[in-house]
Amino acid sequence: MVEQLKSTGPVLAVDAGHLFLREHTLPDSERADREAKARLIAKATALGGIDAMLPGQGDIQFGRAFIEAVAKEYALPYVVSNANCDSPLPWPTKLEFDRGGVRIEVYGQWSGSAPLPGCRVFDSPEGLEGSVPSDTVVIVLADQSDRQVAELTERFPAIDLIVRSDAQKPLGTPAVMPNGGLLLSSGGKGKTLGILAVNV
Repeated sequence: MVEQLKSTGPVLAVDAGHLFLREHTLPDSERADREAKARLIAKATALGGIDAMLPGQGDIQFGRAFIEAVAKEYALPYVVSNANCDSPLPWPTKLEFDRGGVRIEVYGQWSGSAPLPGCRVFDSPEGLEGSVPSDTVVIVLADQSDRQVAELTERFPAIDLIVRSDAQKPLGTPAVMPNGGLLLSSGGKGKTLGILAVNV
């Protein structure tokens, strides 16, 4: 589906987490089956043409070693912008794109409720503290609550879109954020594809 859309014009495909696991716990008795399924999902996601993604709370339950190995094997374009780890994460804090002459910056924002061992999560996405050019579209992939999203957009009015991995509360239509930007959420585990058409 994503590849079909990309054949029609400029498209940026993103995922904000809970791709491998909707729940926030992974029982040991289910790990082997869940890992096998996660690898299939990762392969399909990579083949589908994903451009940027955030490992969500459910995904983190597999452990850092597994997530990093799968991301490397299938070249998953993870981005995490608000974590400081004893052993640095192998993913960038920002991804940059040009789509049809439009400059786009993508950040990944963890909630901090399920951080990886040895990692500390902070409130602000690294790189957004400074000024952002007015011709740049800023997208944040956020595994966060309504309150956290509202606070984030109040602190950083340059954010245009927040794509949230809230598997419990998908949105049929975009919600307007305090800064005038849009909040998008199509649910977890990649089962629903949300499409936002932007005219520039």
